Amino acid sequence: MLNLISDAWIPVRRKDGRRAVIAPWQVADDALAFPDWPRPDLNIACLELLIGLVYLADPPRDAEDWQDRQRPDPDRLRERLEPFAPAFELMGDGPRFMQDFEKLEEPSLGLAPVPASRLFIDSGGENTERNNADLFVKRDRYGALDPATAAMALFTAQIYAYADSSKHKASLRGNGPLVTLVEPLEHGGPAGLWPLVWANVPDGTPADPNARDLPWLRLTVVSGEGGRTVPWPGRHVPETFFSMPWRMRLIAEHGLITGFVRKDFGTHYGTEDVEATKGKGEKKKKGAGWLHPLTPYRRNKPTEPLLPVKAPSGTFFFTNWLGTVIKHAGNAAEDGRAECLRRRSERTEQAFDMVVAGWAMDKAKPADFVFARVPDIRVDDDRVEAVAGMIKAAIPVGDALREELVACLPIPQKKKAYESNSLNTIRDRFFHQAQARLEDRIAQLTAVNADPQAVAQGWLADLQRIALELFKEVAEPLLAEARIAPALVMRDGKQQRIRGAGDIVAAWRRLENTFRGDGDNGRKAFMALGLQVPEQGQVKKRRKSA
Repeated sequence: MLNLISDAWIPVRRKDGRRAVIAPWQVADDALAFPDWPRPDLNIACLELLIGLVYLADPPRDAEDWQDRQRPDPDRLRERLEPFAPAFELMGDGPRFMQDFEKLEEPSLGLAPVPASRLFIDSGGENTERNNADLFVKRDRYGALDPATAAMALFTAQIYAYADSSKHKASLRGNGPLVTLVEPLEHGGPAGLWPLVWANVPDGTPADPNARDLPWLRLTVVSGEGGRTVPWPGRHVPETFFSMPWRMRLIAEHGLITGFVRKDFGTHYGTEDVEATKGKGEKKKKGAGWLHPLTPYRRNKPTEPLLPVKAPSGTFFFTNWLGTVIKHAGNAAEDGRAECLRRRSERTEQAFDMVVAGWAMDKAKPADFVFARVPDIRVDDDRVEAVAGMIKAAIPVGDALREELVACLPIPQKKKAYESNSLNTIRDRFFHQAQARLEDRIAQLTAVNADPQAVAQGWLADLQRIALELFKEVAEPLLAEARIAPALVMRDGKQQRIRGAGDIVAAWRRLENTFRGDGDNGRKAFMALGLQVPEQGQVKKRRKSA
């Protein structure tokens, strides 16, 4: 039906805007720009697939070999990939790409087929459909799938698999892993598909086409009730890129993929027990186990093992940079950023952006797919703490802005639920507007003879200007309509307490005083920036003189 090495099946966008469908070896073509699947999660997974294929068949030996082979060579890649073609059949009687070695579709096993649409992570699962909870994501959205889309959806489901029960295991990187990719730039824009793929391929040696290094070429290591795991071999192997936590087999009719069957207790990756000290005595902690070169890792505590960073819900603001695109604060000696980013300095000084993406999960439910491009932020080790402080300082300021705007709005009957959900958009705008200024301040901080104290104070002034402008935008119309004193009114059949003018003025003053180190948020911001937190008496004197 489809061979994923020999056949052309991957949709791509060319640099001139035209679209094409290529075989994997044709990725080594300087005219290609980016994958062109109809969903962003498939595009990111496709990049991981291409990186994995190059690592499988023809990785660079070291930094020098990587430098020598930057120029695309489709003929060489085709020659290296061709011996692996028998292992990449989507259907048929032999081993199938990313599918269980056992023929789970056999009627004697009694596994009921489920629709092909469930290959997509954001489709409703069994419990969702049983409870009629698929309000926003409808069941059976896609119907039957063409083989190419089914193959890409299958790969995406396996490498980003989530654990929805003890029977269905999470991906090698756990639920909702963050993916960070180096994207080289050329003439101020992305350099193209091949430079992106090649920049993220780890060093290594080609796999043996005759070995059973890919998990669908051998019997599944069944996890079982006892939680049996497949331990990390201590180095990158083909299974790093082609992990299979779910036991699945596709079902085809008339040349289309109509569904699949799934069996419990697939491969359990990586949450192996490691010794870590916590207080008195030794206790066992569960760690990440397998390390993936395209995902950042961090420790919750110095004594605990590395865990994969999860994709955040919503926009990927600069508040998410620490430990993903910049070394984590307070831990500069241990760089938890993805290996592909850490290795960049060993390979080239070429300018680049970071492609950051991943499914944000609410336990076993997909909440949001994050996709962003983050600028190249290069910070020397002796400036990491200062940059981290600037990022950390913005978070309590954003909280203060939101809290004081909440204090200006009418109070509905369900106050707690209202305050927990309102004005997040304003806080997001605050972070969005602050990012450009942060990049400027980082550039000042990393300059020769920079004064970190002056940069910190300048950043605080930036945050103050942006926060006060956004506060005015929301609060001034409310002030124009406000009464002298709070009052109870009926709106849309519901009783509300309308703020008085004094409430709004008081909120403004509290927000202003945040930038003098007053209040919990003000103190947090000053401490993050390394600025002296004034005593409360000093703040009161400043209030009276203001």
